[in-house]
Amino acid sequence: MGNIIRLQNLRDCTVQIRHRTTDVLIGLGIVVRIDGLLVTCAHVVRDAGADPHKRDDQDVGIALPQVTEPTAQQRRAIVVAAFPDHDDDLVLLKLTGDAVSLAPEQIARLGKAEQSERHTFRSLSYDRHAPDNARFVEGTITGVVESKQSERLQARPVQLSIKQGVWA
Repeated sequence: MGNIIRLQNLRDCTVQIRHRTTDVLIGLGIVVRIDGLLVTCAHVVRDAGADPHKRDDQDVGIALPQVTEPTAQQRRAIVVAAFPDHDDDLVLLKLTGDAVSLAPEQIARLGKAEQSERHTFRSLSYDRHAPDNARFVEGTITGVVESKQSERLQARPVQLSIKQGVWA
């Protein structure tokens, strides 16, 4: 993938989002604040059995594989912010219960997406049938996509190109 600059270890800031009743792995999120604020996709929260547009309504399961204390690895989180008047696929979750000890390297470093066209990216994926096995997905941001007139978005979507064979 050319010249990759690794800003941080993706496993450190990634959490598993699990179904609220079955505990099945549904998707991933990232830790964005030391107090347990998480970002994930609205469709992941919906697939995990909760309404992504209702604050404090239903919780979802969270697995924190990077936390060393076994009793703190399994948590719950609730929706604290979403975009119900827009079509953005983004939700903020907050860990509930006792405070969890997160190190600074376990917080995702976020930046601006301006001028990101042609930049490479690396993403982390877990197999729901083998949730301890993480895989990387690599690709390139190929440009900005104009949204459909019927969509109400806060952010401009981007087009991605993902290497073939990474899901095999």
